[in-house]
Amino acid sequence: MKELTLDKWKRKEQFHYFNSFENPNFSVTANICIDGLIQFKKEHTASLHLLYHYFMLKAMNEVEEFKIRIIDEKIYAFDTVYGGTTILKEDETFSFVYLDWFQDFEVFSKVGKAAIQKIIDGEPFEYKENDYPIIHCTTVPWIQFTSVQNPNRGKKLDNGIPSVAFGKIFKQENKTMLPISVQAHHALLDGIHMGKFFTKMEEYCSATVLNLK
Repeated sequence: MKELTLDKWKRKEQFHYFNSFENPNFSVTANICIDGLIQFKKEHTASLHLLYHYFMLKAMNEVEEFKIRIIDEKIYAFDTVYGGTTILKEDETFSFVYLDWFQDFEVFSKVGKAAIQKIIDGEPFEYKENDYPIIHCTTVPWIQFTSVQNPNRGKKLDNGIPSVAFGKIFKQENKTMLPISVQAHHALLDGIHMGKFFTKMEEYCSATVLNLK
């Protein structure tokens, strides 16, 4: 990671403005076509869950603003981010699994499946509270939601880590759609960066040939 010099950062004024808010987070929810993921899953028996997490991380790693964090009132940019997502257990409680980022989906999938299996086998609940280059994720496959409100512990703990929620898959005009909600710190990024993320997700997940490298 590298520290960004606030006085020389192009978003200096926006940072100071939004960082003064009691709740500086904002969220955007959109439905993304995932026809490409569905077709790939059928042909390769791949995990759909890991596929959309892979492309979410791919897109966020390509938009620099999603890799910036606030640490001790200073701003830092990380080289890469990885995912932490919820896994539902048989007793209807959940645990967290951590998905390391690999550009090669085959590697990402292999490592991710092994991490998920450890949770299924009873690995203890672990929450990485201050691991800054993480993206907090959850999946709510029972609800075709139109918005999501995430828990907020307060400004002192608000370090700018984005939160992502995936909803119930549904059909719309012969397309398979996935609701995705993204919450982020407005002092670190704006609507244009959200737009870049969702544009990439739409491009990647709907493609007839997936880019998995």
